[in-house]
Amino acid sequence: MDRPAGDPFAGDLRRLNPFHVCRTCGGATPGGPPDGDGRSTGTASGYDASRSHHRPWCPQRRGGDVEHEPLILAHELHTEALRILVPIATTMIPERTVTFEAALMAGIAQKYGGDPAHLRIATATMPDHLHHSGHRRRFLVLHDTLPGGTGYLHRMSTEAGFREVLHEAYEVVFNCPCANEEGKAACHRCLLRHVRGEEFDKADRGLAVEMLAELLEEWETASVASTDDISLVNQVESELEARFLDALMRWARQPGSGRALGSGPRLNDRRTADLRITSGDDVVHWQVILQNTIKETRPDVYFKRLDGAPLEVAVYLDGYNYHAAPYANRLAGDAAKRARLRAHGRVVFQITWDDVEHWERGLFPESPAWIPYQGIAQGRAREGYLDGGGDPTELADLIWANPIQTLLAFLSDPDADPWRRRAEAAVTGLVMPGAEMRRASPDGIGDLLTAAVRGDALPEPPPGDLMLARTADASGCPLTVVANARTRAWTALAVIDDRTAAITTDEDAHRRRWHAWLYWGNLLQFLSYGEGDGVQLAYTDLSGFDPTALAVTGGAGLLSTLSLLPLDPDDLPPGSVRESPPEPEPTRPDPHAGAAHPASASPAPAEPEASQPPDAAAPDGAWAEALDLLDPDEPHLADLARCLMAHGVPAPEVGYELGEQAWQAELAWPDAKVAVVLAGNDEEATGRYHAYARAGWEIRSAAWWDCDELAERIKAANP
Repeated sequence: MDRPAGDPFAGDLRRLNPFHVCRTCGGATPGGPPDGDGRSTGTASGYDASRSHHRPWCPQRRGGDVEHEPLILAHELHTEALRILVPIATTMIPERTVTFEAALMAGIAQKYGGDPAHLRIATATMPDHLHHSGHRRRFLVLHDTLPGGTGYLHRMSTEAGFREVLHEAYEVVFNCPCANEEGKAACHRCLLRHVRGEEFDKADRGLAVEMLAELLEEWETASVASTDDISLVNQVESELEARFLDALMRWARQPGSGRALGSGPRLNDRRTADLRITSGDDVVHWQVILQNTIKETRPDVYFKRLDGAPLEVAVYLDGYNYHAAPYANRLAGDAAKRARLRAHGRVVFQITWDDVEHWERGLFPESPAWIPYQGIAQGRAREGYLDGGGDPTELADLIWANPIQTLLAFLSDPDADPWRRRAEAAVTGLVMPGAEMRRASPDGIGDLLTAAVRGDALPEPPPGDLMLARTADASGCPLTVVANARTRAWTALAVIDDRTAAITTDEDAHRRRWHAWLYWGNLLQFLSYGEGDGVQLAYTDLSGFDPTALAVTGGAGLLSTLSLLPLDPDDLPPGSVRESPPEPEPTRPDPHAGAAHPASASPAPAEPEASQPPDAAAPDGAWAEALDLLDPDEPHLADLARCLMAHGVPAPEVGYELGEQAWQAELAWPDAKVAVVLAGNDEEATGRYHAYARAGWEIRSAAWWDCDELAERIKAANP
């Protein structure tokens, strides 16, 4: 029988080696008493089966039942200690924990001199009861082994004192000669003198430089009365982001996949990555922007397409304890903000902790939210997809799949028209016997929809071409589907009951419904690129739901209506397009406008954020000529050019042509391989993006370049 990996002690599993004492005489032996097969049951291997450990007068020495008591000795020490709350992701990775501990000791030795051998570091945990995160707080406890302490840690207890130690540690690891010694991850001059022998292979000088640089570059402190006051929201969400990015990197690095993910430039102090996905002669190129901050419902990761017509994908990494639990119910706000992002042309994906967990480990849970129905319903969905010209086998890999898998498939092929047809097939499977069904005309469907989403009794309107079905999926998520028999357009609404009573009555059931609600939100958004609507709603926000805005009732479409509302700038990534006031007459997205049409449905962007200073100098000759040659009808092109000129960048080549087909860019800087092109969604524009991407260039229209970012990249290539 396999033994457990450890014993629970101080909140963690640890290897414990107790000794066992005879209850009669106090004689001690390592290991536990023998079991029925004569083997020791303890964790040590030295059980004395001869019974010689018993005292001469002990009756156990002569045989009989042996009673032993397992003991572990401990002592209490009154001394100085410094407790450091560290990120969950750090303690989950032994290399990071060992490296940070060794770097901290190296900094102490450098700052105060001598050998701080009397200092020790231990790890400790405690549950995060105050903030209901469901996780444990993890600390490094730096303590003095001498009774009463020596005063070292008192000097480190201030903000300035602790920062000085970290700075000294950075100087030690950054300047260590082993950086230039091939094959050495660390040496005795930097980290190894502070590491136990069995942990030598886990100490990494380069990792120490990275960790300390991140701490010191973004140094910011705040006073709190107790570490209990520090919420783990940022830590846990940051861990989820790190795990998602790790999964993305492993996916991109699969041999023969035609995918590549590399680090990109920092954009307004945020990290970026560069993702390229190759399929045949086509290359889909994304800039991955890591938001690196948690602000309620702010997206965690943004993907900006660089090789085709502008398109942005916002990814939310949702933890149940911070979005859907009864003590942190943000569901109505989540639904409203994400609907506005979709209305302004963004594609939004919602991914949970469980999704990341299953994707990392390659697990398939017993009843996943992404299998909304089985059997006949799946057959009905496949038939619907086949009737629309699709391959039914795709649904298992793209629709009835982990949302991460669906996201990656969309990034690989972001043509919204096939995704609309897949979403229509998915909702087709919901219209099955067992669902409540009614037929109505456009005049009567509004009242029917209102009753359906609220869970009220369905009225009996005069029959018409519209068929409404109210049902729930396998996870219990309520869904309402409307099919237009004449136009074959589909509308679907997913509703989560976010009232406190609904959540607390059966929290496990609520959690399953929430997961399914997010899953359906990922799919239903594509219905809005046809003649229907896909809607994700929270029950407590239904008072603001107006069915007359839906296309099925004769309205302009819900997203077209929501596009009249401004976006919160905090919801957009750095350098993203800021929306200008919308046109008076909203229009629905056109699924045939191009491969990346969702972004083209949003209103015209405003001017670039960085503008020319009022006292900017007059343009030099090269810049003056460039300004004279600019296309006067291209929005924001002249503004961007003047902004770049004010930043002192070299004048561009105007009308640059690439390759034998002479793919043209309005402004180009060949040394930096960046260019500004005319906006467009046609085949010529897409071909141009592909040609430049294959040549290693990055091109965007003027509205999609951030002036500061572009100026920085041009200057870096032209020192």
